[in-house]
Amino acid sequence: MDISDILYTPISTSPYPADFNVNELRQWAADVYPQWEKYPLHLPQSDGGFMDLKKPDFVNNMQEHYGENYAWDVTRGMTKGKYQNDFDKLFPNFIEWICSTYELQPEDLYGFLFISMRPDPVREQWHEDHDSFGYRFYLDLPDGDDNPLMLWPTKKKYETNIDLRKDILGIDPNVMDGNYAYAKKFVTESICQKEKVKAPYPKNLTAYHLNNSSTLHSVQWNKPHPKRLTGFVEVKENTPGMKEKHIDFIKRCAEKYNDYVVRWSND
Repeated sequence: MDISDILYTPISTSPYPADFNVNELRQWAADVYPQWEKYPLHLPQSDGGFMDLKKPDFVNNMQEHYGENYAWDVTRGMTKGKYQNDFDKLFPNFIEWICSTYELQPEDLYGFLFISMRPDPVREQWHEDHDSFGYRFYLDLPDGDDNPLMLWPTKKKYETNIDLRKDILGIDPNVMDGNYAYAKKFVTESICQKEKVKAPYPKNLTAYHLNNSSTLHSVQWNKPHPKRLTGFVEVKENTPGMKEKHIDFIKRCAEKYNDYVVRWSND
């Protein structure tokens, strides 16, 4: 099995810790958002440097393009391997849940962030994310059928998201900022297949893997719901042996949840 063919697979998910309260996390996020008003927030770039997200210097192209109709507010619990805003003190058992879910050790974590829905997003915002492991989970998903995660496979298969970005930039050099790319209509028509695919939501499974190399993705907003809350897990991907562990992990997940896996195909 070549995991570059796997565009989406569910990941086994145990119940959240008994003492974890999602409303307390929401309150924490509301108290600390936006973080960049307090201090600079940095994201890793492919050249080894870091992109400064401190306002007003940073507005990524998706935000700039969509303005107030950009879908997400973003809050970080860890960045560059360091916890932010006492997240580790407030939610230690939840950090253990993250490590258990993705078969990681605490020292493997590079960052994690939470994205909550803004009031009036554009219906579809096609893009690829910055990380190659693509570890995601839903903390609250009251609207999975109403507002599905949609995948738009690319015409050709890419081994890395850097390769995908090269083709995106070749079509329009203005759609990238740092490690984030959104795709305008003429870009998607050039690199994407005709058919879009809905990512299935297995009952009681909240974690999943999202391929950021051979598909763009977007939530399709039909009935926006303010309680939707998604988490990203960033891993120290260059740690020796980490990529091999990731490949084995995703293979086992795809085998277990074969009926829910979305695969790339050029058919």
